Amino acid sequence: MDISHILMPYEGTPDDVEALKVICKVAKEFKAKLSLVYVIEVPLTYSVEDEDVPGQDEAQEIMEQAEEIASAVGGHVVTEILKDREAGRAIVEQAKTLGASLIFIAASHPKRMKACYLGSNTDYILKKAPCFVWVSRHPAAPPP
Repeated sequence: MDISHILMPYEGTPDDVEALKVICKVAKEFKAKLSLVYVIEVPLTYSVEDEDVPGQDEAQEIMEQAEEIASAVGGHVVTEILKDREAGRAIVEQAKTLGASLIFIAASHPKRMKACYLGSNTDYILKKAPCFVWVSRHPAAPPP
């Protein structure tokens, strides 16, 4: 398996932060380029082409923090903010555009759910990705 370009959807959750630290090390080991993408899911009340959609400022802050986190662990990332109606579709299209060889997804395990549900975006990516997909999940918190 040739890993030359890794694409990671990134929302800035605590699980994302920890996963970013890990994937930076993986990218460094494989000498792979690492791209992070934050997808703003645009509500139907806005056009996808609108410059000022809800979440734009928050997305920018999250991506700046991601660059700092990657730098702190000796990694380098290229960040991009995308707008689409559905994040899964935007991520798959970005993987095609970049020629990504791996999509790395940090899946969360909601404490209130007994079963691990990956979500519709992850499901879409697993079905449509043009490359390998690596889904990583942090261990569920131990019971109190």
